[in-house]
Amino acid sequence: MSEDKQLELDFGGEPKPKRKPAIRKKSGTQAKHVEEKPASTKGKSTRKTTSSTPRKKSPPKSKPLPKQEKPVILEPVTTQLLLPPPPPRMEVVLPEIGERKGYKTPISHTLLVIAVTLGVLFCLLGLLVILQTQRRKESVSVSSGGDKAISTTSVAVEIHAGMSARQVAVLLEENGIIRSSDAFISYLMAQDLAGKLRSGTYLFEKGMDQEVVARMLTGVSEKLSVVVSNGSTLKAVDGYLSQRGYADEGKFLKAAEALVASDGLSFSEGWFLAGTYAVRREDTANDLAVQMHQAMLAALVPVTGSAVVKDLGVEDVLVIASLIQAETQNEAEMPLISGIIQNRLKADIPLGIDATTRYETGDWTHAIAQDVFEKQTPYNTRRKTGLPPGGICCPGEAALKAAASPLATDALFYLHGKDGTIHTAKDYQGHQKNIRLYL
Repeated sequence: MSEDKQLELDFGGEPKPKRKPAIRKKSGTQAKHVEEKPASTKGKSTRKTTSSTPRKKSPPKSKPLPKQEKPVILEPVTTQLLLPPPPPRMEVVLPEIGERKGYKTPISHTLLVIAVTLGVLFCLLGLLVILQTQRRKESVSVSSGGDKAISTTSVAVEIHAGMSARQVAVLLEENGIIRSSDAFISYLMAQDLAGKLRSGTYLFEKGMDQEVVARMLTGVSEKLSVVVSNGSTLKAVDGYLSQRGYADEGKFLKAAEALVASDGLSFSEGWFLAGTYAVRREDTANDLAVQMHQAMLAALVPVTGSAVVKDLGVEDVLVIASLIQAETQNEAEMPLISGIIQNRLKADIPLGIDATTRYETGDWTHAIAQDVFEKQTPYNTRRKTGLPPGGICCPGEAALKAAASPLATDALFYLHGKDGTIHTAKDYQGHQKNIRLYL
């Protein structure tokens, strides 16, 4: 403690009021003390104060002048302030506390702060590493069909209400979602989706397949592309779907039979057109059966006016179409084979088409035993005349057209030689000669 300051201690008494300076005459004689009254004391209370230090008794106050007497007027004099004597000084000794060095953080608290800071830094670094890794994964280039590689990154695109299909396609191309707006428009038109685009905000990946983009924009369920080859049987199609896991075994066959029964048809094989179909993944079997049957009905419309259809009827023409399809995959040969079948039907000669027996036995690979040909069965066209009771496969459009429009010919026999070429003959002797020459 510095020596020029004194410490006052409060011992519980009321604070000591400050004293007003007294006025003393210069001559040294003690003048009467005149206390200055405050400007206004109305409404204020006064209280006595006590001091812990003893003080001398003040001289008795002089009697106040009578009210009728005039107050004493003092002449102006040179005055000086006389402060009351200070109270006795008290010495207080404080205990030794040492020199203050400043505040120090405890070591444990410092270590905790450092650990938390390092933990936050490591978390931030880990987050940065994850983001960089994800960005590298997204920037992997993909290439399809010889097109230039396009980096796959997420892009948010907003499709506004009222936008045309062309505007949407251009917007997608500008953002790198699709490769060609024209190709996308063509796909929408082919799938009848151009008027089904929905507004909203979509998150796409650059370089997406246009079919996936179309499904996202239209809300159409995912489609599965199924190829039914020309000449496939319904049983083969059912097996294909079950092997791929698209449908349970037998479900497609049941769907086909249900359609035939509902339409009142006499057979099922041949009423389903081969081709490529986009079907719903969640209902592949039923959807495929419906589409194949409807496609055959649509394909029949252009040929219903032909003379053969009018003569034989639609079902017989479909059976002939399936026989043509089973005999050859060469579309150029189909009208000729159709003409020969028509000639044999008119001549009431057995057709002698081995594919009908193969369909009946279910064996399409091994050689047919001679005793099988000797049996009188519905599909043995070596022993019976006329057409089998139903079709034997799913024909394509070319076979259907050939069945309705056969080529005019005088041939009654044909065979495919070892070179794959078709050879015809007007009679059995010519046919035997072709066997010796080409087989």
